[in-house]
Amino acid sequence: MNTKICSTVVALGIGALCAAANAGITFSNVTISTPYDDNVSYVTSDQDIDFLFDSTMNVLEGDPEEISLVISYDAWSMQAMTQDTMVLSVLGGLLGAGEIQFSERIWEITEAAGDNLLVDYFVTLGAGDELPHVADLMFERPAMHFHVEKRITLRAPDETQGIDLASISLVEQRFVPTPGAAALMGLAGLTGLRRRR
Repeated sequence: MNTKICSTVVALGIGALCAAANAGITFSNVTISTPYDDNVSYVTSDQDIDFLFDSTMNVLEGDPEEISLVISYDAWSMQAMTQDTMVLSVLGGLLGAGEIQFSERIWEITEAAGDNLLVDYFVTLGAGDELPHVADLMFERPAMHFHVEKRITLRAPDETQGIDLASISLVEQRFVPTPGAAALMGLAGLTGLRRRR
């Protein structure tokens, strides 16, 4: 009997973890600033949105002077427990004086008044920095509906004797559900089993 109860609790816990892991997110209103909207494409899955940059998205020896663009979109989850972690990776190439400036701001979409900012992140990457650049960005609080804005600037002034290059090929973003969702579902199952005894 105890073995059967333990097996059921484990199964409930695994089911809860799977449900949390497979929580789908809907991405909408994706915009890429001109004139680069034809140079950047994107793909989505249940919890991911990835932006792919074509081979023209680079600055070599100051030509062009810089590339600067803004990417924005809305994200919404139907799951009661919400996303609180964003895993971001930026893949590109940097040589000499080349640099990538990257910022990420996320606001909760809500009717409530007040400060809705969830994430405010900025980094400047140079040739000495390891790529891909990976950052775990924690939300200030859980949110089910939010707006994301990325600003990316590539610069590579002709300042060194070698090659000065800044290029970007991929920006990945994966939202992770709150771990507490699975725990709460597992505890609810355990409580139900105890009541039956």
